[in-house]
Amino acid sequence: MTSKAEIRRANRARKRTQRLAKVASRPVPDILKGNRRRALLAAISLTFVFIFVSICVVDCLLRDPSELHPERREYTFRLFTICSNMVSAVACFLSIPFAVEGVRKNTYDIPEWCVTIHYMGAVSVSITFIFAVFLILPVKGLYLAFGGPNLFMHLICPVLCICAFMFLQSEHLMTWKHSCLSLIPFVIYATVYFIEVVALGVEGGGWRDIYQLNTMVPVAVSLPIMVGLALGLSRALGLMHNLISTRQAVMDQRIAIAFADKVPEDSLDGQVAKLARRHAKGESFGEYIVIPKMLLEDLNGKFGNEHTMDNLCRMYLDYYLAEKAEGNPESQIPEALVPEVAEEPKDKPSVGA
Repeated sequence: MTSKAEIRRANRARKRTQRLAKVASRPVPDILKGNRRRALLAAISLTFVFIFVSICVVDCLLRDPSELHPERREYTFRLFTICSNMVSAVACFLSIPFAVEGVRKNTYDIPEWCVTIHYMGAVSVSITFIFAVFLILPVKGLYLAFGGPNLFMHLICPVLCICAFMFLQSEHLMTWKHSCLSLIPFVIYATVYFIEVVALGVEGGGWRDIYQLNTMVPVAVSLPIMVGLALGLSRALGLMHNLISTRQAVMDQRIAIAFADKVPEDSLDGQVAKLARRHAKGESFGEYIVIPKMLLEDLNGKFGNEHTMDNLCRMYLDYYLAEKAEGNPESQIPEALVPEVAEEPKDKPSVGA
């Protein structure tokens, strides 16, 4: 008898085949259009966050302290809301050039260090958002939670920053190391807050207990809880980001294979596809698949370095395996097959020259 798991797998495979058939029936490839659309959305959202966070911070610096908002002017940076949103604004500012370049070249590649900084910003503003919803809103009311500039600092900018990290920056997977690094802004603020509120206190020239962490419960209880919640939140965001990134990468590969015969040969993708198909027709599966790294580097240079070498090697391998499967559907890839990147002699002419 067929098990329920096998039936579910068969249904998923059937739906995937239907999606790919629908994609392959389109008259023109949408891969580059999708990259450009993703880069454009990133550029708009990142610029919005940077501009409005900057405006809100300047507004807080120029306003006089009041009974309702005592942390203004030089006391503005005592608020975690300000600090976390500034981290996200810096992360967005650093990501904007890559998004603009993606719009220009129909590709969206972001280095790992930039995604890691954006991860820090996303985790920081996530903590701010949770504080606003579950602490400030029930205790202080709607206006202090989402009124005036707090509408942007507590809601709009955090949501945009988190969505940009989750859905638009899917080039790298976030590990436990990245999750620990993402807590650096929070740990720095928590350390300063502990010193100013608990060690010094208002009588000693320190800060007032803005978030009442030492008022409701002892700091020995509230501090470990906050650190644990921050670490759990960080890892949850990282896992969701990885899940979305993995699904996006798999779908991009399947779409690329579905469009293998429709990629224009005057593009970098077309040249890589042509090279991979030619090699696949003239080679048989052995212990290794040799990827012509130097030829791919030459092609990438001629098209303005549109892709990273990792992406080009993966693209070459996808086209190569698709051609093999089409030419001999019954052939099986050896289980011990390990793709190897090998350099070819520099004097060998490049394809598409």
